[in-house]
Amino acid sequence: MESPSYYILAPGGVTPIGPLTVEQVDAMLAQRAITEDYLYCTVGSRAWYPLTAMPGIKGRGASQVWTARSMDGRPLQQAYSGLAWSIVLTILCFTPLGIVAIVHSARVNAYNRKGDYARAAAASASAARWRNAAMLVCVLGYVLFAVCLVV
Repeated sequence: MESPSYYILAPGGVTPIGPLTVEQVDAMLAQRAITEDYLYCTVGSRAWYPLTAMPGIKGRGASQVWTARSMDGRPLQQAYSGLAWSIVLTILCFTPLGIVAIVHSARVNAYNRKGDYARAAAASASAARWRNAAMLVCVLGYVLFAVCLVV
């Protein structure tokens, strides 16, 4: 039997119920002790998702796209992708590094849509590093070009 690993929270509720297994949550749904508009989170997490998105509960009208929520029901902060800046740097600066920045920025958007904000934040930091590297190479290239013109 699976060990307890989830908490559930009533809509607008303050005190979570649990820890519970998927089987226990499934039984509570079947008995109508809880409804599909409850939220759940894994033990050790602070992100709350719709109960229909819980693994193992997919057969009851589960949605594939959801927004992670904090305890008070507000959406968690999404990571900044910087995709527009990555595209601009690819066009105007060093193209190879800009392309890598675009790839990482696109990953940020994908993780944000899935509600995986930890991975989105990591991809955002990686995209920022690649954007900064492209900008640095660009500035150094322009400085080197200017020095060559003067000398």
